[in-house]
This record gives sequence, structure tokens and C-alpha cells, in this order.
Amino acid sequence: MRSIGSLGDDNSKAYVSGINVDGAKLSETVNGVRTKTYQGGSGTAKNIKFENIRTDNVKNPIIIDQNYCDKDKCEQQESAVQVNNVVYRNISGTSATDVAIMFNCSEKYPCQGIVLENVNIKGGTASCKNVNVKDQGTVSPQCP
Repeated sequence: MRSIGSLGDDNSKAYVSGINVDGAKLSETVNGVRTKTYQGGSGTAKNIKFENIRTDNVKNPIIIDQNYCDKDKCEQQESAVQVNNVVYRNISGTSATDVAIMFNCSEKYPCQGIVLENVNIKGGTASCKNVNVKDQGTVSPQCP
């Protein structure tokens, strides 16, 4: 597993905790390590670790999308699945797009306790919205 997703679909409650992904090589995929939650859901996704991962020409190497919507038209929702305590450790490689790290978190329920430790993804920048990020070791790209 490299993607935790579809949490909170159709305004549902979701509770995910204690996930550890250790060791993977991802080549020319759309998503690398991903957490996806729908707008309007509730619950928590917490205590998650992605470590010792290599990305090769991946479109979204590191991504949290807490505002996901697959409908034609989406309005901003009042609730969200809270994302807490996610660690990205020893992740390196290349991005196939201009954005290597994307944290698109909810304004009302921002992502908290996100740690980037020894992350080096070449070829893109970081886009970080409504997120609390702590860098440890060498991190590139960094959230502005």
C-alpha cells in the first residue's frame, strides 16, 4: 500500500491509524505516497509513516489532498477528515511535474504534525496549504 484514500466519501466517517509503509520503489506512477480525503467527511487519519521510498519520474511523489472532490462541481464543505502525525522519512527520487510535494489541507481542519525527514525529491517545488510541517535532516524541496 502506498496510498491511503477515499476517506470521508459521501460525508462518511473514517478512522485510520497506525499505518507504516516501509520500503518501495515507485516508477512513472501518477501518485507516490498519498493520503486522500473527501471534503465533507469526518474522522481522523493519524499516526502514519511512509519511509525508505524511492520515486522515479512520479507525478505526485508526496501528496496529502484533504479537499478531494471527484464531482463536476464542488462547494467548500464545513467538515473534513483530520490528518495528524504523518511522517515521511528517507524518501528520494524525481518528480515528473513542477510540484514534488503537495499538502492541500482544509482551512478549518488543517493537517497537523506532518514531518519531512531526509526527503530529497528533484525536479519540483513544494505547495503547502493549511499545514503544520516540521523538517528534520535534509529536506528538499521545502514548504515556503
